Amino acid sequence: QMNQPCLLSKQLLFMDVFMILMCSVYFSIILYHYNIIYLFFFLFDGTLADALYKSVRILCWVMTGPNNLEKKARHVKATWSRHCNIVVFISSVDDPDFPTVGLNTKEGRDQLYWKTIRAFHYVMEKHGDEADWFLKADDDTYVVVDNLRWILANHSPEDPLYFGRRFKPYVKQGYMSGGAGYVLSKEALRRFVEGFRTKVCTHTSSVEDLALGQCMEKIGVVAGDSRDTLERETFHPFVPESHLTGTFPKTFWYWNYCYYPIVQSPSLIFLFFCLVHHVLRIGYRFIVFFVCLFVLFCFFPSQIAMT
Repeated sequence: QMNQPCLLSKQLLFMDVFMILMCSVYFSIILYHYNIIYLFFFLFDGTLADALYKSVRILCWVMTGPNNLEKKARHVKATWSRHCNIVVFISSVDDPDFPTVGLNTKEGRDQLYWKTIRAFHYVMEKHGDEADWFLKADDDTYVVVDNLRWILANHSPEDPLYFGRRFKPYVKQGYMSGGAGYVLSKEALRRFVEGFRTKVCTHTSSVEDLALGQCMEKIGVVAGDSRDTLERETFHPFVPESHLTGTFPKTFWYWNYCYYPIVQSPSLIFLFFCLVHHVLRIGYRFIVFFVCLFVLFCFFPSQIAMT
């Protein structure tokens, strides 16, 4: 009986070692098969992430409103936006306590493009030299900023580019879904602001993403390809469960809008993603909790088993 605690400790230690080995083998297979070895460095070595933080500077501006600060925006502020080099919350009115930048616009979907135009003008004027890339996201969007930096690291901010979930109707080169978010290079931002100064671009429609895409084509900004090495999308316009299950009816408009063929891979769609839209209030912290729980289960199984 005196040896039972010692025996139990050895069994738990063995279980720890076994689970760590199994997780290592699993991750090795996944990383090799899906050609994303860099994920190892993001999970276990902060050196690469730190280097990209300095070399790929991202300004994130988040579209919100006075009624969403407590319901949505505060969760963005507490989670993923902290990984941006600069974050600005754009609203219709100033709120120095949150804080938000008010652009003297009205609220409502018909005001989205006005808010977008003025927001990009604001960040160009106030922060144009402090970032290389300029991300627009809604206050119900979750962004994995490190993954976004990895994609953008392959491109120069001096080239006129923008990335997102590419749709194909109405614009020859396609345009980026507003719900999924999109990111402009520094040169794309400069051209966008200049385009409104010279009246090459105007407020042509309240449909924000389409109107912006039409402007981008006029000013020579290229719609880039943000898919991963297996040609899977990294910007997602719908709720996470829709993309995870991949059960879109064939009659759904989404099939006709996507510029690239839809690759349905629900088991691994979130292994490498940048943005996902329509995350519920509890969803921000759930995503973080899920990742932490997965790591704990893999590397400290006996401690979980004993609780």
